Amino acid sequence: MTERLKYPANARVTMEPLTIKDQFKKFGIKALLGFQTVMVFGIGRKLGIFDYLYTKATKQCSEPESIADVSFSPGEIASGLGLDPYYIDGWLHMAIECGIFERDAQAPGMLKTAPHLFHLLVNRDHPFYIGNNLAGFYMVCGYQDNLVNGFKTGQFGKWDDLPRDLRLEANKMSASLGRRVIDVFEKHCREQHKVLRKGGRVLEIGCGFGVNLENWAGKYVNARFDGIDIDHDSIVAAGERFGARSKWGDRVAVAEMDAPSFAKNHRDSYDIIIVNQVLHEIPRESERRAVLDAAHSMLKAGGIAVVGEEVVPSILENPGKNVLFEVMHKWFEVILGSRFYSDAGFRALVDSTTFGSQKELVQEGGVYFWKLVRR
Repeated sequence: MTERLKYPANARVTMEPLTIKDQFKKFGIKALLGFQTVMVFGIGRKLGIFDYLYTKATKQCSEPESIADVSFSPGEIASGLGLDPYYIDGWLHMAIECGIFERDAQAPGMLKTAPHLFHLLVNRDHPFYIGNNLAGFYMVCGYQDNLVNGFKTGQFGKWDDLPRDLRLEANKMSASLGRRVIDVFEKHCREQHKVLRKGGRVLEIGCGFGVNLENWAGKYVNARFDGIDIDHDSIVAAGERFGARSKWGDRVAVAEMDAPSFAKNHRDSYDIIIVNQVLHEIPRESERRAVLDAAHSMLKAGGIAVVGEEVVPSILENPGKNVLFEVMHKWFEVILGSRFYSDAGFRALVDSTTFGSQKELVQEGGVYFWKLVRR
């Protein structure tokens, strides 16, 4: 029988069977609130409500990290964004029930973001910001018919066929993971961190719209960065992001090209190569090996590839830990036929490339990446 843990006053752990009330709370209340939270946030983000709150808060305080909450009135949101007050009233009712906002006890007639929600859902520069993830899953809801059809036909969609705004949201989701990887990289790859602090060269394979590349370039202001991708629309957008008139000047460049082709003229060129949440999207195993072989050839001796790739165990394997985010990533991309690896599967993939045994899983808490070294 499935059981649950309880922690009584004497701190001894006992096991009690799950009751139907326990399961009702989980599936009848928590699941409903979770779904509504995704819906409410997704609609609010598309309407610009969270951007409005971010702008208002940062005008009042130049240091977003120190902002505890932002207060507003329903009428202010409606008039400020040109939205219907009746719809705003309904949206805010559900947003309050979901715990996104609460009534401001210090200002009658006003609402404010609930504790910590400013940083989780409004402050897009905060390391714990989860808005990109929620927005991505909100947009996937519109593709349920495609997903159901895939179950019946076994057919997969193509990344290029997805609408541009959905691809951008997915790129932002990957970049959110990539941002946390940067912090772990700094702590656990000290020599490479020092190289990039002084200068160095970095390549991102599969840079997409350039969101993750921008995070790295913002962190290491003395290094030079290149980004490549085979998706035309993404590279055009990335080119606009890093254009000559941008703050990046000539320090960041992007190109529409696959890794093996790019490698022909860039051997032994880079200190760091980033492959962030890309390999599982490549359809064939031989092409994944080709990408890693190309990365190996473009690294300088002692250089490393920072490979962000989720480890997803078999459904019959007990992972021994919570793998919710890894499994969500797989579920998010099942419609594209993405192929995720178990720990052993990924190690076997790297063994079959020119990196061979030069690999290490670098992990801190729930954040990890594969460190592949060119000797």
